[in-house]
Amino acid sequence: MRGYVGNTDVGWYRFLRTRPDLDEVNFWFPSPGGLLRTEGTDKGTPFLFKLKQEFGNVVCGFGYLVEAMELPAWYAWETFGEKNGAATQNEMFSRIGQYRKAPAGTEFRSLDIGCLVIVQPTFFSQDQWVPAPEDWKKNVVRGAYYDLSVGVGARLWRDCQERAQALQVAPPLAASANKWGAPVSVRPRLGQGAFRVAVTKAYQSACAITREHSLPVVEAAHIRP
Repeated sequence: MRGYVGNTDVGWYRFLRTRPDLDEVNFWFPSPGGLLRTEGTDKGTPFLFKLKQEFGNVVCGFGYLVEAMELPAWYAWETFGEKNGAATQNEMFSRIGQYRKAPAGTEFRSLDIGCLVIVQPTFFSQDQWVPAPEDWKKNVVRGAYYDLSVGVGARLWRDCQERAQALQVAPPLAASANKWGAPVSVRPRLGQGAFRVAVTKAYQSACAITREHSLPVVEAAHIRP
């Protein structure tokens, strides 16, 4: 089974670390060009949060990737709110501007950003941080895939499971008496935001009936024949 280790903004992590009961988070990129290519990636694939070298070069938590989509910044905030890793919309937009090195006066509401919807997030405290993969290359900008069943990847995933178990979080993989079972993808429950993004993506941001593309007035709902 593959998992993805993604470089993570330390402010995003610190904010969400204080909110242990979240069912989902939005791991966003400041521009749509940074959107993770997820072709061939199963929904429910483990996504590991890794802090950069200056903050310890460690894995500080994980969750499960269920959706990837480009969204206007205002829509991402309206959908996920504080689950974007910021206390206010202005704080999130300010962080986008810092990464994009945007000039003063830039209107961020309408800018598209890359969004990865991660469900069942678990965040570790500093004393629980997991050492990054031994073969991690310093020039990796966004992240890298690892095989979680062998070698470095297996060690990394096992350590994350042990931390999660210590936090009394249901372990993502089945365990036998004295060892973890073979890695398998899970089918995590979608939160409200994940459901909204999945429906929006399925219908190309348009109304299923009229095909109108006025995203501000489109709502996600179950559709019955």
